[in-house]
Amino acid sequence: MEFSNRRKMVFFLLYSCFNVYLWKSWRQHRVHIFSILVKLFITKILFFSLPIILLNFLFIQITDHYYHDDYQVVDYNFESYVLADSRGLCLDDGILNKQGIYNFSAGSDSYQDIYRKLMLLIRNAKPRKIFLTVDDHTLSPYRDRSNNSIGHRNS
Repeated sequence: MEFSNRRKMVFFLLYSCFNVYLWKSWRQHRVHIFSILVKLFITKILFFSLPIILLNFLFIQITDHYYHDDYQVVDYNFESYVLADSRGLCLDDGILNKQGIYNFSAGSDSYQDIYRKLMLLIRNAKPRKIFLTVDDHTLSPYRDRSNNSIGHRNS
């Protein structure tokens, strides 16, 4: 009987030591495999996100070129601005400037275009007064889209 208990004990000790060795070995390889998988994951994320970042940069450049280039000549030193379509272009700029009003009108401006101009003024000039034109021409349904953009001019 003793021999069989001893044999079981030896077998159990050997089995336990072997399991500990396997566990340590597996854990070491697991960490190594984990680090490789993390590196692979990071490279895949970079390869996926890099084109998206480049496309965003390209779209920002296009937007700045086509939407904001015409607005770069705006004088931000005024407190009042006229935002209108071509009907606002008929106003005399000299008389408006003497009154402290800048004429920021452009032909065929829709309310979407005027809104973009207003956001530009709010960011850069902090205007105290804004004069908007309201008439049947600017409120007509065909003026619901942006008129002063390259896509519209080319079509």
